[in-house]
Amino acid sequence: MKDQPWCSHRVYLELFAGPGKCLIRESDCEDLGSPLKALEKNFTKFVFIEINEAAARALYQRLIGHPKANLVEIWCGDCAEAVTQIKIPEKSLTLTFVDPTRVRHAPFALIETLCAKARSDLLINIPIGTDIKRNMHNYIRHTDDDAPLTVYLGCDSWKELPTTNPASFCRGLIEIYQSQLRKLGYNFFGNIQQVTTPKNLPLYYLLFASKVALGEKFWNETLRRVNEPELF
Repeated sequence: MKDQPWCSHRVYLELFAGPGKCLIRESDCEDLGSPLKALEKNFTKFVFIEINEAAARALYQRLIGHPKANLVEIWCGDCAEAVTQIKIPEKSLTLTFVDPTRVRHAPFALIETLCAKARSDLLINIPIGTDIKRNMHNYIRHTDDDAPLTVYLGCDSWKELPTTNPASFCRGLIEIYQSQLRKLGYNFFGNIQQVTTPKNLPLYYLLFASKVALGEKFWNETLRRVNEPELF
């Protein structure tokens, strides 16, 4: 998009950035986290939000001396508050990575605020294995207006889903989430990517949403390169 006249800025926004590196338990080795990997790409501005002070400080230290450090903003605090304050330049196209570990960390009101502020494609971690299935028995007990699933989805349609089959329940949640995004103008969804452990246990799903068909096309092409690398 760097050659498009209407797109003067390309912003990468990450709402749960972490410390910048990850420890791979199986090998006890470190790997680059998503913020440092994003810096390898051709964005003109990077905004990282992290509520944990120690993690935000670690990310800051790791960016000292980085050739793109001058393009980076780091916000330490709650992402719902930070999103209201960050400045997105005019004529920007933003890619926002929403990467919570729990549904309570990413209320749908946060997505609504973000979409009102910036023209952004969304890449969202739906924490099916790490949170929803694991805590489903607790979540479905809460049916009041501030129930975790109601706040996460921005509606209480999940109460109508059958709960006897956790897999079907989770598929229903994703469909409700997509329906809510459509109300914000996100009518194009790429193929959903399941991320698993080395033993093939589901961790989470990556959901891509865009307001234009080209975004969906780019995402699906990317997934093909990831999942079928021998073809490229």
